[in-house]
Amino acid sequence: GTFSLEAATIAKNIPAGWHRDFAFMGWPCFRPSRWKHIRHEAEKETRRLGGPIVFASDKNPRTCRILEDAVIQNDLSDAVKVDPKDFFDLHPSDICPGIKTGPAGLVAINPPYGRRLKSENNGKKMFAEICKKLGKDFKGWTVALIAPDRRLAAYAPFKPAAHRIFHGGLEVTLLTGKIQ
Repeated sequence: GTFSLEAATIAKNIPAGWHRDFAFMGWPCFRPSRWKHIRHEAEKETRRLGGPIVFASDKNPRTCRILEDAVIQNDLSDAVKVDPKDFFDLHPSDICPGIKTGPAGLVAINPPYGRRLKSENNGKKMFAEICKKLGKDFKGWTVALIAPDRRLAAYAPFKPAAHRIFHGGLEVTLLTGKIQ
């Protein structure tokens, strides 16, 4: 859900950290009235959207309920639609109703890996299946796909650019590209 929430705040032009307090707020020199003014000015730049532009899914309904609660709590319902679906049952028409192949969009996937799976072989198999599904159903779409092992890029249905990143305390590879 983090990807979805971050994308929604960017789309709505909500400043980073908008929904939290900062350590400097406890400093003796902190001026609440000045902070209120700064927030008021920043709020003028935020925007409402005409409808969701971010589609989030997970096959676990509980995970989706937690995300939906966060969407509502952070006033992001105009930006995010949450649907409990398994990725392998998902089609572009679920994201953009009334179409068969999509308008092209961005698919960002953080698949399970490491301790979330019972074996490394299961992870490779799932990654290959994800790539197969992307190539079949998401032609023309841009992809951001986290790979626990750089060698998994060989399964990508696009020519990937590989970016080493730290994610959740682990070094992984973010594969990006467009499915042709």
